[in-house]
Amino acid sequence: MAAIIRNAILREQGFQEGAMENYEALIKEQMLKRLPSTEMTPEEKVDAARKNQARELRKQLLEKKRKFVMRIINQIKLSDTIGGSLSLISIFLAFIDAELEYDGYHVSDHFSAVSLSYFFRIFILISTLILIYSIIRHHYCRYQIKREKQMTSIGVGSSFIKSSNFIWMVLEILLNCLICPPGVNFSFETEQLHGTLRLSFVSVMASVMLLRCYIIIRLLKYRTKWGSVEADEVCEACGCEANHQFMLKGLFKDKPYFILALSMTLSILIFGFAVRTYERPYNEDNGKSQDYNYIWNSMWLVIITMCTVGYGDFFPRTHIGRMIIVVACFWGIFLISMMVVTLTESSEFTKSESRAFEILSRLNRKEEAKKTAARAVYVALKTNLYAVKYQKDPDYLRTKKILFDHLKRVLEQFKLEQQEWKQWDLPIEEMLRQLTEKLDVDLEELRNKIYSVVEIDHQLQRIEKFQEESLDATTVSLAYLEELQSKIDTLIQTHTK
Repeated sequence: MAAIIRNAILREQGFQEGAMENYEALIKEQMLKRLPSTEMTPEEKVDAARKNQARELRKQLLEKKRKFVMRIINQIKLSDTIGGSLSLISIFLAFIDAELEYDGYHVSDHFSAVSLSYFFRIFILISTLILIYSIIRHHYCRYQIKREKQMTSIGVGSSFIKSSNFIWMVLEILLNCLICPPGVNFSFETEQLHGTLRLSFVSVMASVMLLRCYIIIRLLKYRTKWGSVEADEVCEACGCEANHQFMLKGLFKDKPYFILALSMTLSILIFGFAVRTYERPYNEDNGKSQDYNYIWNSMWLVIITMCTVGYGDFFPRTHIGRMIIVVACFWGIFLISMMVVTLTESSEFTKSESRAFEILSRLNRKEEAKKTAARAVYVALKTNLYAVKYQKDPDYLRTKKILFDHLKRVLEQFKLEQQEWKQWDLPIEEMLRQLTEKLDVDLEELRNKIYSVVEIDHQLQRIEKFQEESLDATTVSLAYLEELQSKIDTLIQTHTK
C-alpha cells in the first residue's frame, strides 16, 4: 500500500521507477561521503596515539595530585588534632595554676603547690611549642594544597612567605605565644574606680589563653561532614571553598539548636572565667560585697548580661571586667537573635503544610457547624413537643419562652459558625489570585534553579576549556620530548659510527 502511494506521488511529480532508484542511490552515496572514513592515515594514527597517551598521562597526573592532597589533608588533621587537644588542656591547667597562685599563701604545704605549678607551666610550654609546630604545618600544607589545585601563583603567592597563609600563621603564632613561662611570678597594682586592682602575671596570661578556644572550630571541622574531603571536592566542583565559614553555615542549617546550645555554653564558660579573673581580687581587696570566689556568680553575671536582663545584683567594677562584659553583651545579642530566627523558621509552615492546615481548619469548622445544627434541630423538636403536649401546664408560657430563647441562641451560634466555615470557601477571584501568586513563586524558584544550572554550566565550560588547554600543552610537550629523543638517538648513532 505504501509503495502504491509512493509511486502515485512520484508519477504526479514526473518521476519514474528508474529515476526514483537513481535518486535513492544518489542519496546513499552522499550519506556515505558524509560519514567519516574508517581507515586512518599513518599520521592520523600517530596523532590519535599521542592524544590517547596524553589523556592517560593527564588522568594519572590528576590521580597523583588527588592522592597528594588527601595525604596532606590527613597530615593536617593529625597535627591539628594533637596540637589543639594539648592546647585546650593547657588552658585548663593555666587556670588551675592561677588558682594555686591566688590561694598560694593559704595552702598548708606551700612547697607542693609551687612544685605542681612548675609542672603545669612546663606542660603548658611544651604543648605551646607543639601547637606552634602544628600551626606552621597547617598553614604551609594549606598553601601547598592551594598551589596544587590552582596550578598558578595568582591569588596564592609565588612563595609561602608572600602568601596570605604566612600572614595568618604569624598572627596565630603571636596569639598562642602569650603564656606564663616557668619561674615567672610577679604581680602589679593599678588604681581603678576609687580602688586598687592587684593582678598577677599568671592570672592575666591565663585569661589571655582563653582566646585559644578558636581551635575548637578547627577541631570541629574535621569531625563534621561539612568539612570532610568529600565536601572539599564538591565545593571545588561548585566553584566555592569548603572553609570554616562554610562548615559553620552547614552546621547551623543542619543542627541549629546544637550549635546554639554549644555556643551559649562555651560563651558562658569563657566570659565567666575571664571576668572572674579581674573582678575577684578587686572586690576582695577593696571590701566590696560581690563574692566572685563562688565561680557560678561570675557565670550568672555573664548569663544575665547576654540575655540583656541585668538584675544588678552582680556587675563589673574594673575597666577590663567592663570591657569583657560589653563584648559578652554584643555576643549575647547575636546569639539571642539567631535563636529567635531559628525558632521562627522552625515554627513556620511550608506550602504543603499550610495547605493541609487550611483544609483541616475548614473540616473542623464544618464539623462544629454540623454539631450546632443538630443541637438546633433537637431544641426545635423539644420546643414543638412541649408546645403541643403541655399547654395546660401553669408554667407553660414561661417555659415556652425559655425554650424559644434557647433555640434562638443556638440558631445564632449556627449562623456564626456557618459564616466562619464559608469564609474558607474562597470566591473564584480570590482562588485565581492565590493560584497566580503560587505560580509566580514556583516560577521564581524555577528561574533561580535555571540560573544556578546556567552558572554551573559556565563553570564547567571554563573547566573544560582549561583542561583542553592543559591537554594541548601536554601534547606539545610530548611532541617536543619525542623530537628531542629522536635527535638524541641520531646523535648516539652518529657518535657510534
